[in-house]
Amino acid sequence: MQEASKCAKCIVIVARKEVIPIIYQRIAHLEQDGVEICNIRYERISNASNVSYRAYPYWNQTERLLESEIDRHDVITFDIFDTLLVRNVQRPDDIFKIVEKRLENVGFKYKFKEMRDYSQSLAYEKYIYPTYSQIYSIMQELYGLSDEVADFIKQMELDTEREFADVRKTIQNMITYAYRAGKKVFLLSDMYLGKTEIEYILNKFGFNGVLDIYVSCDLKKRKWPEGDIFEWLKDKHGHENRYLHIGDSIGADIEKAEEHGVDAFYIMSAYDMMVHSSANKLLVNVQSLSDSIIIGMLCSHLFNNPFVLSETSGDIFIEDSYEYGYLAFGALVTGTVNWMMSELADQENIHIWFLSRDGYIFEKACQIYQKYAGKQIPKIDYVLCSRRSASVAVIYNWKDIEYSLNFVPKELTNSAMLKYRFGLNTDLPADVDNRERKQAAFELKNEILKNAERERIQYRKYLGKRYNDDEKIVIFDLVTSGTIPLAMEKILDRELDLYCVSGLKVSGYSVLDQLHNYSMYFGHDLKYAAAFHINKQLGNVESVLTSKDSMFICMDEECRPVFWNKEKSQRNIVQLELSHKGILDFVDKFYSLVGGSGTDHITAKLTDDCIGLFMDAGTADKRRIRENFGCSDYFSGGDVDVE
Repeated sequence: MQEASKCAKCIVIVARKEVIPIIYQRIAHLEQDGVEICNIRYERISNASNVSYRAYPYWNQTERLLESEIDRHDVITFDIFDTLLVRNVQRPDDIFKIVEKRLENVGFKYKFKEMRDYSQSLAYEKYIYPTYSQIYSIMQELYGLSDEVADFIKQMELDTEREFADVRKTIQNMITYAYRAGKKVFLLSDMYLGKTEIEYILNKFGFNGVLDIYVSCDLKKRKWPEGDIFEWLKDKHGHENRYLHIGDSIGADIEKAEEHGVDAFYIMSAYDMMVHSSANKLLVNVQSLSDSIIIGMLCSHLFNNPFVLSETSGDIFIEDSYEYGYLAFGALVTGTVNWMMSELADQENIHIWFLSRDGYIFEKACQIYQKYAGKQIPKIDYVLCSRRSASVAVIYNWKDIEYSLNFVPKELTNSAMLKYRFGLNTDLPADVDNRERKQAAFELKNEILKNAERERIQYRKYLGKRYNDDEKIVIFDLVTSGTIPLAMEKILDRELDLYCVSGLKVSGYSVLDQLHNYSMYFGHDLKYAAAFHINKQLGNVESVLTSKDSMFICMDEECRPVFWNKEKSQRNIVQLELSHKGILDFVDKFYSLVGGSGTDHITAKLTDDCIGLFMDAGTADKRRIRENFGCSDYFSGGDVDVE
């Protein structure tokens, strides 16, 4: 894109009409450099040119309609890949990239994907219907691989296909339905993987050889372009039978079947369902292999049922709190962990402190990362901290008190301010609320300073047990203006590094410039922060990415934590725990797939797009999901619910 902005006068997008607006959004900023963007008919493109997904005819397909078609046919065949099975990647050939990553980890120095693609193209030229073994025989000969190495890679690719495959349960149920209805049921595929390899993948889902599988590489007949596999099917099972083929390819599964006298039923692939639904905006910022896996996981979850959008005409709706966590926040938490582990990988003696309460889920996610990474990661701890504990413990003198007064909400009374902001729980003067705010604080400054010193001593004892002097402490905070990390520096009297998802650059309030700070979204540049969904919906984000515990206040004389004594600090703890399970299940699935192979970056904008889509009122409010979340804020006066 940088090269295009310097030399191109026009960019022509050649793609399916429903994909063109997605591509346009990726490159639209080039128009600011004078580059014209058009389609193949030389028509200007805009976001508004997108075909309305709600009018797409596929949404008329239903589960009941498929059952009725099965009822009136004798022989039922199902396509396999993208119909029965869905891969947890955006593009099928991304599997080759994942194998390449895994091979790099065991010292394989060749570019596997290039080798694999070239070998496959030669195999199709030579054999027309190549088998998996024939492709690998060509690759072995071309690149001088030993039998042992070729067999190792061959098995790794097959294992990777198996690991990244999910079954579409609705289609699996349709197979069962057809069997119980007394139909002859088969799987039919154009594929270089033969019956043996496909059975190996399907056994993961309990098929265990119950279906006969007809594959082009075994039969030397195929759906596309000849369609002769359908003639072979009728010859084998009798022309008197009524045949129905079910698949995702308009050309190979629908048109070719019908050309050869076989009725067809279209099942949209999970990826095409994303393209044609309200979730298509998630495809704009896919840039890396890790992004491809994120999209694949979202497609597998959202569109496992190919009829799920029939009632909503392509609109996505969150069904429950588990889905809310999985879909809206799973990518964000995974991306944050990925980013931090990458940034800190080459540094020694790192100790990461995930501050309560926003650091709770991220610390759990790091434990999941370590389980699958197969390598040592920086030392991690969940550390009790809050605006209340830090702001009191950092008060050393009257100047610090004056500074704190600048941020007291106007609606807070003086008595509430002295209790919640400065920790004075003793009897206060009867007329304290009638005083001018600064005067009220000045008259009680000795009590404020004495309490601050006591809390600071006890808090230092607590923190001192959690690190060694030679450790480099890294503080993680979700979205921050820097006040808590800076207070921690002053309390501990040592320099700390701050890692956050996003910073808040609020005039007169942000102190990020005084810290060594690193943001996953912006690096050090926060001028665009307000445009991101995480900042627009910060209250809602924090209400989910929080622990279920009450706010930490301070350490008592025995150095035991004191929490705000309120019966219910969270609006609905059961729903909060469900959302947390969804988030951590997403993290676990991602790292179970990539394992110790290592991944590239997860694009921050993609994780923010997930927040924007799945937290949107139109997506999350149909079942009033967002109403389950909200945490009470002691620091603002004790009775305020933050949404």
